[in-house]
Amino acid sequence: MINYKDHDLRSFLLSIPPNEIEVMNRKQDEDNLHQYKRFKNALAKNKCFLCNHSLNSFVNKDPCFHWLLLPDGITKKELIKYLNSEISFYNLESYLRWMANTDTFLGNINDLEEEKPEHIHMVETIRYKHLEWTLQISNSDKNGHCDSIIGKKPHYHIQILRNNKIYLKFNDCHIFLTDQNLFHFECSKQAGDIYKIRHSYGEGYSELEYFDKTNNLDEFDKTLKVSDNPEKAQFRRQTFIEAPAGKSISGELLAQAFEESNKTKEPVGRIIHRLNNELKITTMITPSENIPDIKKRNQR
Repeated sequence: MINYKDHDLRSFLLSIPPNEIEVMNRKQDEDNLHQYKRFKNALAKNKCFLCNHSLNSFVNKDPCFHWLLLPDGITKKELIKYLNSEISFYNLESYLRWMANTDTFLGNINDLEEEKPEHIHMVETIRYKHLEWTLQISNSDKNGHCDSIIGKKPHYHIQILRNNKIYLKFNDCHIFLTDQNLFHFECSKQAGDIYKIRHSYGEGYSELEYFDKTNNLDEFDKTLKVSDNPEKAQFRRQTFIEAPAGKSISGELLAQAFEESNKTKEPVGRIIHRLNNELKITTMITPSENIPDIKKRNQR
């Protein structure tokens, strides 16, 4: 396994001509779309697009990502045996994210950077129906524990909940990181300003942080609609309205805004701003209370 810390990856990335980067990005986007369409088509038939078996089936000799859906017949022993091997973090993560977003888009994936402890390289909790997975890589996991036999190689951990009860604990297995995973990690560390990994069709709550950092929250806000079912809403939108000095906000304006919102599902605050641009409007967008909690792993 290559030690990428000894390589100047930033200079390497900057040496790639912009037109080549554009071509590579376009090809990656096309491949992502192709794979996602295969995933969706198979899912409509209750099949796994990787192994073509039913999502409810467990074929011992054909290990697959869909085993993490805990299909009928699988045993904890067989699942641990499969996970105690080299499995690409990003490939497994994408599969689980895609599953989660078929249930509730964005609202099932807590990957907020602000909730990540300092000693953790990466952690996220992903929910799908009655299942919940937490993937975690601490800084020591990423480097490998020099004083450990099982965890000596770079690895990550997973916890699985089924019906809110622990099925698999973090320490039940060590999933080995691939060489490609380590390359991506080091590129992000050395050149995080120019090297980004986005989750095509597997977006989570970190999209809110992304739009905030790129000053595109207004564009993100334009996509939000009032939910018919608040219990399944992905975001909470709060609007504070202040009238100019010496003026007030008319009841007719509020009534008109609420009536229009009921018909169009456009947020009330946005309608009020459109009807009266003299008012000072401040809007806060935060994750809803339905966001899955990031589960913590007790360190050694």
